[in-house]
Amino acid sequence: MPTALELTREGWKPYLEAARRRPAPSELTPTEQSERARLLAHVREAEEIIGDRLVDLIEIETAGESLQRAIERY
Repeated sequence: MPTALELTREGWKPYLEAARRRPAPSELTPTEQSERARLLAHVREAEEIIGDRLVDLIEIETAGESLQRAIERY
């Protein structure tokens, strides 16, 4: 399978057509909006804590139990 850089105009057509057919995202409920705002606030806070430190991004579901607890503590 070619990479995106290797695709021709014809090769891009299926992807462009699929993107056009994609349904618009549904409106969030008030509960979902609140949860989203809460999560975004946590992300902003974490970015401030991290600052200029080097970090590794991990997938929390695949982290070990002790690492998950440490992440939740901070």
